[in-house]
Amino acid sequence: MDDMLEMDMEQLDWRSAFTGLVGLLIALVFVGAFGNAGVAAGIAVLFVVGADEESHAGPDLAQLLLVLIGAVVTYAVGESTTSTAAAAIVFGLVTLGSTLLLLLGERYAAVGTYSLMWAVIALTIGVTEATAGEMTVAFAAGGAVALVVLFVSSVIGQRAGDEATPSPDPHSTAGTQEAIITFSVVRAVAAALAVVIGFEWFADHPAWTVLTFVLVLRPPKEQAIAVAASRTLGTVAGVLIGMAAAQLVGDSLTAQLAAFLVAGFFMLATSGLNYAVSTAFTTAMLLLSERILHEDVYEAGWARLGATVAGVVIAFLAIGILGAIRSLRQPTKTEVTP
Repeated sequence: MDDMLEMDMEQLDWRSAFTGLVGLLIALVFVGAFGNAGVAAGIAVLFVVGADEESHAGPDLAQLLLVLIGAVVTYAVGESTTSTAAAAIVFGLVTLGSTLLLLLGERYAAVGTYSLMWAVIALTIGVTEATAGEMTVAFAAGGAVALVVLFVSSVIGQRAGDEATPSPDPHSTAGTQEAIITFSVVRAVAAALAVVIGFEWFADHPAWTVLTFVLVLRPPKEQAIAVAASRTLGTVAGVLIGMAAAQLVGDSLTAQLAAFLVAGFFMLATSGLNYAVSTAFTTAMLLLSERILHEDVYEAGWARLGATVAGVVIAFLAIGILGAIRSLRQPTKTEVTP
């Protein structure tokens, strides 16, 4: 509990908050101009640039793979959202593939993380009946632009003197590989279950349950309890803050947008300070976005809380299954927990 409530005020990141606020404003312009296709292109740029590292010059195979996987994920998820079963199968496969990238090392594990997060976003966008083909092209185009920009920046010498370094060695021992494969399979099945529950219980926001599950059950899984507790506490606080803020801003669109941007600003500023606090501002921002879209904030708030609890329960169920599987193995085997 002490770790969950601990806050080092020096970790407040005002610079990232201001930068992110500018990015958020640009994203809103893109959404207004290009709709969901603008979202796909913008996120592709953000993820490809975010996957860049100072340890190598220019874009690498991992970033190219991220663009290709992201495009495939976009189309598959977009086409699957008309059916709960199809969405569950597709998301389960995406979770399996993205988690198995751990076998190739940390560089490719990051690609898997970005791909899975984009799948969650695509699942959210998919239920708004966006065209899967257009979204796929937009994501691929955004990713391609980011790759070109990174390549040009390396050519003109912005990274002069940098030398490429190899990615960390992939997990090679038999025990490690077995643990990763087991973790991947259990995580994929549980993710599919989260999709089913999201579509059946929280039809207006089916991705919220999946998002909580993905954020709670990720390597290393030993951190799941702390993450789950922080996320649940932050969600409760965020629901209360969001409902109160929505009541205060009333019907004024200007006030609603201002409150939305303020919540987004503090979400970014507190991202390194405390997970529960950052989650509270994230939840408040989401509820204020519902207010802007003239949706029922109170209904959305309870749905957010219910989806969070459901995602946490599924994550703990998966952890219990993983523990049972590990206990059945021979004690002589060497394991490395993903």
